[in-house]
Amino acid sequence: MEERLLEKSRARYDACQKYLNEHPGTTLHLLSEIMHSNVSTLESDQRRFGKFKNLALAKGSNELRTKRLKLLRTTLKKYPNASGRQLEEITGIKRKMIYKLIKEEGMKE
Repeated sequence: MEERLLEKSRARYDACQKYLNEHPGTTLHLLSEIMHSNVSTLESDQRRFGKFKNLALAKGSNELRTKRLKLLRTTLKKYPNASGRQLEEITGIKRKMIYKLIKEEGMKE
């Protein structure tokens, strides 16, 4: 019985990873809808078999914040006088988030 559940779990994990390889940047929530599985089930599968590759980072995650900060710092070094609109175009980060990160991190006067 347990072996069959593990096989089913593995098949679901593999199907999810295949989808993510074809559609990188999909959120876990959207993936759960597409695969007709609960988010908690997919999180369980990740704990068993490893994190999904090409999955979008969660909105409030430290990983996403770190990634945005790194991109923003690099962009500001290259374009120190860029406006919020220009930074948004270059980085793909929403202007509101750019202003929030700049203020919180003290990156500009």
